[in-house]
Amino acid sequence: MSLTCVDCSSHFAELDAPIKCDSCSGAFHTKCAKLSNTEIKCLSLKNRSLKYFCSTCEQGLKELPELKLLIRKLLVEVEGLKNCPLQRPNDGVCNEFIINEINERNRRAANLICYNVIESDSNQSDVRIAHDRDQMITQLWQHIFKSFYKSLKAQENISW
Repeated sequence: MSLTCVDCSSHFAELDAPIKCDSCSGAFHTKCAKLSNTEIKCLSLKNRSLKYFCSTCEQGLKELPELKLLIRKLLVEVEGLKNCPLQRPNDGVCNEFIINEINERNRRAANLICYNVIESDSNQSDVRIAHDRDQMITQLWQHIFKSFYKSLKAQENISW
């Protein structure tokens, strides 16, 4: 099975020595790698200190400092969030509040919705219930009296 060049996708000749990327291990023709003869000789040494990176890996290496900086910033932010006591809710209180809210919503699921009735601002449920009841009774009596008054007026206008 013969190697193919990552850059030009053609196969290597038997005498052609591929240049391998030290990061991704991709094989490249010497012409595709755009290296000088001196660089090629240095890369062919067994104990070499010169590294070859293809253009893709080189671009990735250029982005490393930015990524490291971003990681440092995120770590600082995460540590800040871990140490912030205001945003860490007390699980017992939070769960109790959620359960009470669900029970309250279930209890009110069959309630009537009445428009143009003034709501109570009280936090106590018994005060709110009494206020709502008084408001509804007042609204109903007003509606009944208006309807009764209209029907009396209508009867007066009817000529027998």
